[in-house]
Amino acid sequence: MSFKKHQRRKASRKALTRVELANIVAAVVIASSLLALTIANMTLMLNRETSKVVTSSLTQVTTVMIVTGHTIAHGDPLSQKVIAIRFYVKLAAGGSPVDFNQSKLTITYYNSRIHVADAYGIGGKCFWSNLSQAEAYFKNGGKAWCIVAVVKGDRDMLLEEGEIFMILLNLKAMGGEALLNPYDTFTVEITPYLGVPLTITKRIPPAIDKLMDLG
Repeated sequence: MSFKKHQRRKASRKALTRVELANIVAAVVIASSLLALTIANMTLMLNRETSKVVTSSLTQVTTVMIVTGHTIAHGDPLSQKVIAIRFYVKLAAGGSPVDFNQSKLTITYYNSRIHVADAYGIGGKCFWSNLSQAEAYFKNGGKAWCIVAVVKGDRDMLLEEGEIFMILLNLKAMGGEALLNPYDTFTVEITPYLGVPLTITKRIPPAIDKLMDLG
């Protein structure tokens, strides 16, 4: 082989090596860019999910109802049974509105003998925009297990700041083991679609009167 041919082959190999090296560098650059883009997308998705969780958590914390006034028991002195429990709720300061639509809220009642997972919406009309009509419905033997009425507000099903709703558990309509005896303890839980449940636990006094203030 002549010296010139050897030099040409050597130069060709160098050129090929440079091309291969350039291709490798380009591939590394592209791979690095794709990796950086993937990491950026994953970070963005993680931030979005974190934001959703934080927002949901804040909603859970701020949607809070409280009892305003006293819890009242309606009794039948003759049978010595409590036939209804009534109380009033409003939003705590800074609380988010609570939707009282039946699909957005559950009202649970239980004592030592019975557990009613959701009394709201059973037996008849459960939500009333007029308090007087709701009270008349109950006194006239209404069969709804739970009666909610607007005491103060704009008469829709959304409990908002400054508004007050009455909640009445119609134990007589539930019947049987739902009725309360002297010394019985009962619990009511109001659980909104979003937010912290409100739990009320009270004890019945030794003697049953028509109306009893349970505090």
